[in-house]
Amino acid sequence: MNEQQFLNQKQQLVQRINELLSRSSISMEFSRDLRDALDILEQYNFNNRYTMKGALSYFVVDSMQGTSDIGEALILFDKYI
Repeated sequence: MNEQQFLNQKQQLVQRINELLSRSSISMEFSRDLRDALDILEQYNFNNRYTMKGALSYFVVDSMQGTSDIGEALILFDKYI
C-alpha cells in the first residue's frame, strides 16, 4: 500500500465514522465507541502504520459495543496496512 492509498482509505473510514456519529438514532455507548475508534484511527499515519498495526483490531474485538459494518471495515484497514 502506498501513502496515497493509505490516506484515502483512512479518510474514507473517518468519513464513515463521522456519518454514523451524525445520526441521532445511535446509542450513547456506540457513539462513545465510534469516538474512541476515531481517536485511535487519527493516531495512525503512513510512517507509524506498522507500529500502530493491531490497535484498531484489538479495540474492535475487545471494547466496541454492538455489531456494525464499521467494525469490520476498521479491522480490514488495520489488517492490510
